[in-house]
Amino acid sequence: MKTVDIDFTEQDEKELEGITEITGKTRNELICEAVKIFIDEFNSKDRLNLLRQARGMWKSYHDLPDIKQLRQEWDRRE
Repeated sequence: MKTVDIDFTEQDEKELEGITEITGKTRNELICEAVKIFIDEFNSKDRLNLLRQARGMWKSYHDLPDIKQLRQEWDRRE
């Protein structure tokens, strides 16, 4: 694990200290948890953007099978 220096405002420092007292977690644990949440949220938004870009990518294809018909065939095999 890599160590980094982080500068906090006095208000942020006080708030973080209060959270450590409430949760029983260390400041380092809270910061690592917050960074993980931020990364997950960023990746989630990035994935959503990729899905939005892919929307409609098959609209110019007219030889695709009918999904309802395929689904009915799958359901009959059970």
